[in-house]
Amino acid sequence: MRNPTIEPARKQQHQYILDRQDGSWLTLHEFMGDGDYGDVIAERRVGVRIEIAEGQDRYVCPACEKPMILASHRIQNRSKERFYFKHLYDDGSCSGIAGLGAKTINAMRFAQTKESVEHHRLKAMILASIEHDPAFTDTLAERRWVDIEGESWRQPDIQSRFNGQRVAFEVQLSTTFLHVIVERMRFYQRNDGRLLWLFRDLDAEHFRLAEQDIFFTNNRNAFRVTEQTVALSRAHKHFLLECVWHEPCVTDGRIETRLAQRIVRFDELKFDVSDQGAPRTYFFDYESEKVRSEQELIDRKRVMRDQEIRQSFESFYLPFLRHELTSTDIEERWPQLVSLFQSLGLALPEHPFTVDGPYNYLVAAYSAREGVPVGLGYGNLVQVAHYLVDKRKETLWVFRLMLEAHDRANLMREYDTTQRWRQKVTQYRDALRREDPEYMPNRAFDRLLSFLFPEISEKLVMAPRQLLGEPRTAQS
Repeated sequence: MRNPTIEPARKQQHQYILDRQDGSWLTLHEFMGDGDYGDVIAERRVGVRIEIAEGQDRYVCPACEKPMILASHRIQNRSKERFYFKHLYDDGSCSGIAGLGAKTINAMRFAQTKESVEHHRLKAMILASIEHDPAFTDTLAERRWVDIEGESWRQPDIQSRFNGQRVAFEVQLSTTFLHVIVERMRFYQRNDGRLLWLFRDLDAEHFRLAEQDIFFTNNRNAFRVTEQTVALSRAHKHFLLECVWHEPCVTDGRIETRLAQRIVRFDELKFDVSDQGAPRTYFFDYESEKVRSEQELIDRKRVMRDQEIRQSFESFYLPFLRHELTSTDIEERWPQLVSLFQSLGLALPEHPFTVDGPYNYLVAAYSAREGVPVGLGYGNLVQVAHYLVDKRKETLWVFRLMLEAHDRANLMREYDTTQRWRQKVTQYRDALRREDPEYMPNRAFDRLLSFLFPEISEKLVMAPRQLLGEPRTAQS
């Protein structure tokens, strides 16, 4: 047996059917669902008639609220079945919502949502949650909140005072026009009240448009009460809610948004106004976290860029110090590095070896880092140290910091067989404490050295006596 193709009837007098369970208005497509012909017949056409026979008028006409059924007729040799909504007892007295204005239709939908079984259930859970939190007082259900000017009013589902602050609770079940949402936001803000929207479901991937309007305006937070949160509120004597939010995170060089969820306390919520003037209620500050994530992404990219530039410098300078480059290599590659560093605001001399340039500081730093002499014809690191203390005292500060950063103390002890270096350590440390001009580094190179050797950047720019005040091992 081949099932007919499902289609909506071309002429439909009734565009919607009202689900009294949750107050939602369903289109024909929404009511039938995504099943095949057999599913529609069994679950909707026959299923609804069974409910009516049992006295359950769940699906009714939005206009007259009398039972409706799913009717159909076949065409093209019974190969297509066209469905439409129809009153169970159609006497022609109700034409549905045809001819009604948008304002009237919106009022009907709002009223029917508030009368639904689900709406009453959720209100009862909100009241039960508030009841167990002593910070709430003056709690009322379906009572008017009069405007400060006394000319208009709203009737929130629940209103209460939290530590003296007036709060409105609105249950969001069905599609609500954006202008209605905005009007309520403005009303409670104007009347120094806080507004908390509560959803039936927190499946953010399938939020309807009205739910998205609230979710994204609420700094990407949504809330609901459940049987579990009511029980927790009772146990902990605090109003607890389930919260779902978007959380930005940096992944693979870009910002992605993931969904997070947890039970939160009402007193953990934040109430403020967005840059666009919309009042917001949220637990997780998505907006601030996005700014932080964007800065983290910028910082990561800068770190990667700086590392690449350092690598470019070292791939030139270490071979240069080891006399492995030709004059042609130097003439071609060094100007490129000068230009590259200039774009970072860092100055390099016109030639890599310049008497008054950073050459000697780089020799000292790279030697300490590598653990072997670099750019000097000595056999080990202690011999380099003796040379520096005798001939290049101004480089001892960066040399010392690099020895410490790369844990060269044991290596220095190994080569200091005569312990002559141990004696010189005491001397140069005293000289640095006294800020002896001969031993003080040229501070003009601080930014360049800090960039090339980030492991010592914080200490490098400090006065030596700030770090040498406490005794250290002689070999450090």
